[in-house]
Amino acid sequence: MDNRSLERCLVFTIVLSLLLFLTSSTFAKDKIIWPYVCFKPLYICKDGQLADGAGFHVLNVMQQNLPDYEHELLQMPIKRILESGKNGDRILFYGLYKTPERESFLNYSLPCRISTPTYLVIRKEDVSLFTTSKQVSLKTLLNNQSLTFLYFQSVSFGKGIDEILENSKEKPNVLVEYDTTNMTEKSLNLLINKRVDYMLSLDGTGYDAREMGIYDEITYLSIKEQNQYDLGYIVAPKNEWGQTIIKQVNEVLRREVSKESFFQFFTPLVDKLMLPELKKNYDEKIVKPSLQ
Repeated sequence: MDNRSLERCLVFTIVLSLLLFLTSSTFAKDKIIWPYVCFKPLYICKDGQLADGAGFHVLNVMQQNLPDYEHELLQMPIKRILESGKNGDRILFYGLYKTPERESFLNYSLPCRISTPTYLVIRKEDVSLFTTSKQVSLKTLLNNQSLTFLYFQSVSFGKGIDEILENSKEKPNVLVEYDTTNMTEKSLNLLINKRVDYMLSLDGTGYDAREMGIYDEITYLSIKEQNQYDLGYIVAPKNEWGQTIIKQVNEVLRREVSKESFFQFFTPLVDKLMLPELKKNYDEKIVKPSLQ
């Protein structure tokens, strides 16, 4: 091969390599990390992998409607998820409640999760220690040094409740847990084994109590300070990428949340008798904002 032919071959190789590089760069998909927590019934895991629950189904809807991205599911504790948001990592997390602190470093989508009011969970045998009615004041109870309360750090229960907990977490009768792995199962074990006397309900409390065979040993008391349905959102870091992706997420939500199939993701939260109330709150708090 003469020098001219060698030069042409070399130029062709360089041009081909450059084209392949540009093509792969052009068509490479931006990756979104979707962290999740094994937290029934929002995220139901089997063998450590996400398998069911409202979060599982909503993530499927989002992935199907955001085909231009590569999606990766990754199990993380809530504390690490919040740290990733603060660090500006390219994550989207479904189901988070709003708090003023979180809003300082996270972009929030339209509402897309509904949770029933928070209840106090106690051992059924101890009802007389708490009240003669079905409603109690959490603030008053926390001043009772003879009863131990379980508090999970990094878990939000909504405005009003969060303020009470923040002002009470240093009290000697408050047991603070920082590990949010298997929260519902862990909290029920602490309650049934009399390590704590009361706690706040999580969406998966009833589900796990039935799974553990202890549902008949616990009971619920309504709380004076909280009788509202809470809303959850999809969150992204508060940066340019987060702002852009949340706009795309909201476009998907505007199309999807009004569908009956989307509402059905949340029906396992309540008994059949409560479905009309759940649907009323869902339409008012989730569907209506999506139409504005």
